[in-house]
Amino acid sequence: MERKFMRGMLGATVSGALLLSAGAASAQVEGAGHPGPQPWPTGAVQTLSEDGKVTYLRGGDGIFPEQDPWLPPEGSNTLQPTNLLETIYENAFDSMGREIPNTVPSTPENPYNLHPDPVITPVDKTSPSNDLLAIFAEFEQTANEGGQLDPERVQFALDILEGNPIDRTYSGFPLLMYKGGEKEKVVEPEFDADGNVIGGNVNVHQLWMHQHIMSDTAFIDPTMVQDVPWTITYTVDVLDRGKEDFAPHAMLWDLFNNDEGEVQTRPGWGIDQTFFPVEEGYRHVFEIEMPPARYWKLTYHWGWRIHPPRVQVIENSLQNVMGMYLPDWESYVFGENPSASEEAKLNAIGMIGDLAPAKRMWNAFRTMQSRQNADAASLRNEIEEARNAFFDWTNRNYLPAGVEPDPDADITLLYANNQIYGEVKGYTRDTHDMQRAIDDWRTRGHKIKVTIKNADYYPRAYVAVDFGGMRGWENTFQNTIPVGGQGPWFTFGRTHWWPNTVNPVSIAAAERLPAQVSSNPVAAARAQLVAGGDAPEDQGPIAAARARLLAGETGLPEAATSRERASNGARVVSEDWLQRPSRENTPAVERNAQGLSTHSVHIEFNHEPSTRLRLYQFDPLHHDVAVWSLH
Repeated sequence: MERKFMRGMLGATVSGALLLSAGAASAQVEGAGHPGPQPWPTGAVQTLSEDGKVTYLRGGDGIFPEQDPWLPPEGSNTLQPTNLLETIYENAFDSMGREIPNTVPSTPENPYNLHPDPVITPVDKTSPSNDLLAIFAEFEQTANEGGQLDPERVQFALDILEGNPIDRTYSGFPLLMYKGGEKEKVVEPEFDADGNVIGGNVNVHQLWMHQHIMSDTAFIDPTMVQDVPWTITYTVDVLDRGKEDFAPHAMLWDLFNNDEGEVQTRPGWGIDQTFFPVEEGYRHVFEIEMPPARYWKLTYHWGWRIHPPRVQVIENSLQNVMGMYLPDWESYVFGENPSASEEAKLNAIGMIGDLAPAKRMWNAFRTMQSRQNADAASLRNEIEEARNAFFDWTNRNYLPAGVEPDPDADITLLYANNQIYGEVKGYTRDTHDMQRAIDDWRTRGHKIKVTIKNADYYPRAYVAVDFGGMRGWENTFQNTIPVGGQGPWFTFGRTHWWPNTVNPVSIAAAERLPAQVSSNPVAAARAQLVAGGDAPEDQGPIAAARARLLAGETGLPEAATSRERASNGARVVSEDWLQRPSRENTPAVERNAQGLSTHSVHIEFNHEPSTRLRLYQFDPLHHDVAVWSLH
């Protein structure tokens, strides 16, 4: 089946008001190509203040009539958001008129259209939080009784933080996010009798617990399945307080011919591939059907019950972002194999900011390990520091201790431990379980101020993306309430996504204060640069270039140090909006007294938001768990 979507057809009207299970109706929408590609918005502008301290973003113009999506239009008692599209149970079609398989996640006949029933078996639901709380209680009792800490229990705490092998379901999943260079997998192809590739599969293991989703996979190389459907087999272990609906959201490219006839990509669709209830204490194995990998950008795993920050992302590793392929950003900072040796592991962990809660826990337990005969007062101080850091780690909806929100900002974000912590003005700890939102953005023209602080000792970046408010969305999911699902009420359904940012906003590395400088030669070189010296060349030109980058300078290593990923005809994504901004739009390096790199982003929205999600914010260089979204 092939349908040709010409630019002239994009002015067609989507018919009819279709009553949806969530109680809203779709409106008459002008200019829609759905389920083909929606029009591409125009009008986005990104500029930098003269002092380089503020990036100004004017978002693209929405394609729908202006109307508050949370209020019925005049003369009606029914919500009819103009950006809510009619539900169409057909696969999406790209701009070249080609049908994209596996892009209808739910139909009236089959609520779970992209996977068979999962295989479910029991597992030990003990989580890292359970074990760490038990350790704190033991250590406090030992300190109160004047005894010495059990060194095996101290090591057990460090094993939890470092992801060392232990007798737990969560074995191998570190709380310190330093193993990105080891988290790439390759799709194994499947062949027919003539040797043609007809599909493929890759296995992913995830943990869902409290505020966290953790994955053994951050990147998938789909080189061999560019033009055929394939599968991701997920093993999802749901630990203590992990009850959720499993909702992988695949973000897809649209393919089109440019004026020269070359095939290029633009933002296309996002789909919740399922919305299946998962229970704590059980392992769930899902086989999710994927569209051909030529269309696949990433899969975003989210939990609506705690969102943010229950989220994790797996990216297509063939993508080049800001001058380097995504897996190389991880290995460039942390090394290709941080588990190869104790030295490699310590060097990698050393790149994580010391204000990060997981790093604070690690430092405290390392101090306990090295001072077995410490007096009771000193011991209590370290235990208290570790416990306080633990509670900061459990809640990324607040900034951790030692970091204050910007009083002039609507949102303050802290990049730490390859994660993002956030705080919204007006939310207090008395309401810490409330969903984070920017309630006053309802119609176009709204402005917000975001202040970003980087505590990690390597560069980060900021990108904001719209999930259907600008180009439209539909609620495809059926009523699964009888089997415990929540799909029709909370799913993103199928969205037409678009970036709010013109280019990623560069965020410089934090400054390592003198007491934090390690014997790592690259860290020492970086400290020398921060102090105003030159990068020592005796470590080699690549090490010197790396030190310059980590010091906040914009130079990248020679291209030869980044892997060539265009083999076997694989498409390398190199979108304009994912590339390094021009020199005149590169923020100045500004650090506060704590060494934190800081920058502000002021955004003007020129579309109405989706009622599902207003703003998706992430680090495009180290995505994985570095997401902080707002409803």
